[in-house]
Amino acid sequence: MDETERDLVKQTFNDASTPVRILLATDAAAEGLNLQQTARYLLHFDCPWNPSKLEQRNGRIDRHGQARDVTIHHFVSDEDQDLRFLDHVLRKADEIREDLGSVNELFDEAAHRRLVDGESLFSVKADLDARVEKARGRSAIEADATVETTSDGTSAGRDLEALVAEIDLDPSPCATRSSPRWPYTRAGPSSTAPTRSRAASSSTPTSPAGRDDRRLLRRPKGPRGLVARLAFTADPFLKKIGERTVFCPRPDVLLMHLSHPMLQKALSSLTRRRFPGTGDTVSRWTVRLGGVPAGVDALILLSVEELAVNDLREAFHHWVRTIAFPIVRGALGVPLPHNPAIQLRGARTTHDAAHLERARSLYEDLEPELGRALGEHARTLTTRLRQALEQSHTQARAQEDERYKSRLGEVSKLIVENTLAKLEREIERLQRERQQGLLFEDGARLDDLIGDKQSEVTRRRSHYEEVRNQLDRERKRILEHLLPKRHKMPGDAQAFPVGVEIRLPGVPA
Repeated sequence: MDETERDLVKQTFNDASTPVRILLATDAAAEGLNLQQTARYLLHFDCPWNPSKLEQRNGRIDRHGQARDVTIHHFVSDEDQDLRFLDHVLRKADEIREDLGSVNELFDEAAHRRLVDGESLFSVKADLDARVEKARGRSAIEADATVETTSDGTSAGRDLEALVAEIDLDPSPCATRSSPRWPYTRAGPSSTAPTRSRAASSSTPTSPAGRDDRRLLRRPKGPRGLVARLAFTADPFLKKIGERTVFCPRPDVLLMHLSHPMLQKALSSLTRRRFPGTGDTVSRWTVRLGGVPAGVDALILLSVEELAVNDLREAFHHWVRTIAFPIVRGALGVPLPHNPAIQLRGARTTHDAAHLERARSLYEDLEPELGRALGEHARTLTTRLRQALEQSHTQARAQEDERYKSRLGEVSKLIVENTLAKLEREIERLQRERQQGLLFEDGARLDDLIGDKQSEVTRRRSHYEEVRNQLDRERKRILEHLLPKRHKMPGDAQAFPVGVEIRLPGVPA
């Protein structure tokens, strides 16, 4: 078939309205096909030796978006030992899917020994099972621990939900059906409306992109000029099929993920406009009414971006938080107990001239004190981050010691126990045959074989020593150079003011 015919076959099979229910394919179909929405049964007429190639085939239907149970079939026979062996290989591979990529060479070797060399089924199976068990977990990779600690001493880690709460970001709509910020799009229900974020609050709505960028929002296959609706969560794409919830793409809705060109343009525009001196209308401060505790004249909510780098120039701490300062009798008080910005909602924006003048007067009077408080926050953050780095350095050294011991033990088992022991057993066997009074010619041949095996043993031992030396050098590099630099701050942590919100007493929203 040419490419056009192949595409037609794929489209017909994937169309639930057509009567085509069976697709026959060669191994060329092992990659590039997405059949999970129409197919759930797969029959392997032949089985490749390498289980990873089999997984590639299975992945055509056993993949994200499959709503039904997948059933995989392959042939097996009690009469044919080769089929029994392949059945055992497939079942073993299914047990260790997570480690499959790291042990493929074991399956290749076992298949060659059984199907080419003709070794006994029992011995090959037993040896394969034993070596696979030893190799379990080799593909597991531990991510380097990253220290991200909040100013109150708790570990922030990579908790996306915590960051979302800190910047008051959620998919609730800024408008119901149409939004002045997106004048050329149609916002749907709450799940397909623009996102709100208090960390980027502004007193003047602005469009993050011009009308010339509407092409970024057109439907991929829709009529020219027709703009898709926007979604900021996965909710519009989730569909209940049977007992499973499946993500199903929709041609009429675009998901505004962080990598979407429109969102990238909007973020870039916001980044440029959040600093003064650009001549844009976006402001870094706003005034709201309500949410002021009893006995407090007003609140200053200072949004701060925190940044700290280590000796490797890696940003190991990058966080955003809002600090609430009470104003009592004209003085700046001690910051209130920290709450994420998402919990500080409830106030309403005001454009009343009297409110704006009152807020401006408070801010100008207290700006020096705010600067000193921000400096103290940075110093406190620096102290706590350094303490956290010391603790994480100790833990990292202990983990590296454990990894070194594990790697050294693995090398010893794989090289010494498996390879060298096998060669030494072969040498012993050859020596026994040499001692059985064979003809001179055969004895000379055995002497040559024994010599070759002994040379191989010497070479393998030398290789093992070199591997161990490499592990020692790598351990020294990590313990003496990498970890100390990764867990050391060359300077202080930085705290940058991002935005200011002044809250006055009043009726909340």
